[in-house]
Amino acid sequence: MSGTAPSYLTFDGSPDATVPPYRPGVLDFDGDTLEDDLDRPPTPGQHPTAGGWNQFIKQIVALARVAPSARLSVTFPSGAPVVVLVGGLNGGLVSGHFTPTDNANGDTTITVTSGKLPARIRNPRGLTLIGSTAPTTARSAVVEVVSELAIRVRTYDGNTLTNIPFEIDWD
Repeated sequence: MSGTAPSYLTFDGSPDATVPPYRPGVLDFDGDTLEDDLDRPPTPGQHPTAGGWNQFIKQIVALARVAPSARLSVTFPSGAPVVVLVGGLNGGLVSGHFTPTDNANGDTTITVTSGKLPARIRNPRGLTLIGSTAPTTARSAVVEVVSELAIRVRTYDGNTLTNIPFEIDWD
């Protein structure tokens, strides 16, 4: 097997946008079945081995299946939600690719620009409420998947919807 590896990061998709972002599989690394040269075998500990490389590829693919596509940080500097930080596996991902909508106090919908992330593999996770003071009541949040491109986050202080800064993994 040879020549099947793309020249671009799969989480970015192709530069001409004919291939959308996706999570890599073993074929994106030209497979996981390399064999050592029997006439000139590698010296273990000094040279890479086919078995080691094959294991490396399997590990990358397994990690790509569980890694979030992006991690967002949302704040409310003047009462409206703002995506202030974005980290992700897509090399060109920026906060401008996410549009926060203020549905009401403590109720935010976030939409990602189409073609910027691989297809969702599970519901969002890793929601962390951020605060600068100790809460006097229990804080909580609920996350809802609105569509393939949108999630809705409701944050509560006690039983009251309240704008509370948060971070969340977009899967």
